[in-house]
Amino acid sequence: LGGALGNLYFMENLGFKDNLLGGMIAINGVTLLATSAAGRKVGRRVDRRGIQRVLMLGHLFWSLLPAVWVLATPRTAVVWIGLSSVIGGIFPIACTNASTKLVTRFPPAESSGMYMWISSTIGSICAGFGSLAAGAFLDAMGSWSLPVGRLTLSAFPLLFLVSTILRLATTIALVPRIREKGAAPLDRRQLLLPLFFGLPVVRRIAASGRASDAAGGGKAPADAEAIADDRDERERPREEPVDEPGGTIPRP
Repeated sequence: LGGALGNLYFMENLGFKDNLLGGMIAINGVTLLATSAAGRKVGRRVDRRGIQRVLMLGHLFWSLLPAVWVLATPRTAVVWIGLSSVIGGIFPIACTNASTKLVTRFPPAESSGMYMWISSTIGSICAGFGSLAAGAFLDAMGSWSLPVGRLTLSAFPLLFLVSTILRLATTIALVPRIREKGAAPLDRRQLLLPLFFGLPVVRRIAASGRASDAAGGGKAPADAEAIADDRDERERPREEPVDEPGGTIPRP
């Protein structure tokens, strides 16, 4: 709910527009480094721990991102936003990997593409509605503010707190219902996207292998006969010569 408008809050309320370089490093640079560092290990962790466990852990940390933004002030913004970028670079990619494997393992192989399309479409539509709801909430709150000790609670922090509560509630309510039924074992070294896009190549290689076997089928009987004749020749008993007075007579 609050993630779509987070960058606007960072620029306007946390002063990133005056420290553009530091803000871009904290938002984009740290996220890119965290994703690159965790990308190779995420897939193996999903295979070891299971899809449901990774989804639960990843979504719990992902749910805390808006709460971290609330703690940021203009003086400490780079530190807190950098920390949130580390979380946002590791755990959401783990959730994406686990959910993609769930979608591709559960349905039949011929329907996995349709399931991926439906999952991506529903996710994009919900993200769009979330942005519209967040914008409508901020427009309705206007310049509302509430002093809380030394802090002042305004529309953006309230939106982030509501977003945190909703994320945690949906994670706790929905993720435990996921069952890993029909999961097909995959080699841990396989990468999902190359495997998905490489299916036509695999099928083409298999078809060419069957064609070559069919083309060489005429030679198989001749080779089998040659092997059988050679085996009979080796198993045939040999005749040993025996010395007799009248000459050498072969003994059977």
